[in-house]
Amino acid sequence: MADDIMNFTDEVSATVEPSELSKFSPGLLTFAAVVTGTIMVVGLFGNLLTVVALLKCPKVRNVAAAFIISLCIADFLFCAIVLPFAISGFWTRTWSHGGALCQLVPFLRYGNVGVSLLSIALITLNRYIMIAHHSWYSRVYRKHNIAIMIVFSWMFSYGMQIPTLVGVWGKFDYDPELGTCSIMPDDNGRSAKTALFVIAFIVPALLIFICYARIFWVVHSSEQRMREHQRSQHASPGTLNNSTDKRSTIKDNRETKARRNEWRITKMVLAIFLSFLVCYLPITIAKVADNHVHYPVFHITGYLLLYASACVNPIIYVIMNAQYRAAYAAALCCPLARLSGLTSEMERASRVQLQQHTNGAQPSVTGGVESRPSANPGACRPWRKVDTRSPDSRSTGPQGIGPVTESVGFGPKFGKRLSDQKLGSQQSIATKSEHNRPHRMGSQQSIGSKSTGHPIRSLTTGSQLSLGPKVTRFQIEDVRSDIQTNV
Repeated sequence: MADDIMNFTDEVSATVEPSELSKFSPGLLTFAAVVTGTIMVVGLFGNLLTVVALLKCPKVRNVAAAFIISLCIADFLFCAIVLPFAISGFWTRTWSHGGALCQLVPFLRYGNVGVSLLSIALITLNRYIMIAHHSWYSRVYRKHNIAIMIVFSWMFSYGMQIPTLVGVWGKFDYDPELGTCSIMPDDNGRSAKTALFVIAFIVPALLIFICYARIFWVVHSSEQRMREHQRSQHASPGTLNNSTDKRSTIKDNRETKARRNEWRITKMVLAIFLSFLVCYLPITIAKVADNHVHYPVFHITGYLLLYASACVNPIIYVIMNAQYRAAYAAALCCPLARLSGLTSEMERASRVQLQQHTNGAQPSVTGGVESRPSANPGACRPWRKVDTRSPDSRSTGPQGIGPVTESVGFGPKFGKRLSDQKLGSQQSIATKSEHNRPHRMGSQQSIGSKSTGHPIRSLTTGSQLSLGPKVTRFQIEDVRSDIQTNV
């Protein structure tokens, strides 16, 4: 077997003739080699980074991500195995790597092309079922079904080339017109080039086109129904209560947000397919229409576009999807990304606590000291200092009603200061209600109510509060005697 391979290698080396590449200027071929080398470096880095990012970031790890990982692996192998020989061909203008590699390299080249096309077709089919037949989704895309689809895309892409690899239907051999190894006619004059390109390109392309036509139709119809539903809600009288209407609005907003996220992924996959068409269509036309290579420039241009397809997908991910950008950032600089995420979580917790503080769950006031944050770590946030006056400085409040010893500020004041209220050792909080409610006196907190025409009961005070934004949802009907005074 080794002797046969060596004899075949010597035969190929002996029969290699100057190709049409020798007719091009050295500058043009050098430019093609540099472009191919740049594509190889970008493709290796971009596809490897995409695989790592999708595996490490749970937020983008979904069904489509599994097919994207398969696509990136195929493109990575293409850049690592095929493109170095393409650079060598542009540089030396011939094939100088022997007969065994002359069979293996085109086998891997066309196999990876097939995997890429089928992966894009499977991603598009996934988007179609997600949007147009959502009820099928959980049954179709189970883990073992996803694994079967990915394995099938690889086995089919390489399996349909086996007759050509063994020489039954065409053969992989050196093409003197192109100066590289490709699919050539066998001893009987048969070649699988046209059939393989039609099966590997036309059929997946038609499937992708049909799926996207259906996706656009479903999305358009759904948007029309949503607009009609919104118009009917605005036109109909308010028969539903506020809580039911609010729940319906929240549900609609969630569904709209999820739909928009799916649509963003779908548009990204559409951009991948269009870039694939731009990169693969010229070489497909060249292989079918110019089977005997009468126009080698057309073939070389098609090969350069074909090589570019291996690095364009990560660029599309970065441009069109913010979640993928975040995943890339996490993969490139994990400590910085984690620190940024921790900071974001702390800021988010601070905003939530501040909202709770505004709505009534406010810190306790202790005279003469600065108010402290809660013991809850999530509540760590800056507080405004309490302006504590000396006990001896007994300044009177507005209109001379009672002494004012403390003034606690939590932002801009709303309405007018509650100067009508006299408190003993408690505080008075104005709440919005339709009727005045009884007040419990003693050591507990006194709750007034915003009057709709009736004055608030006059109470004794030692403190005066100035609250922030107007609170409309803070409603307290009764407070037990064991509750301390908390703002």
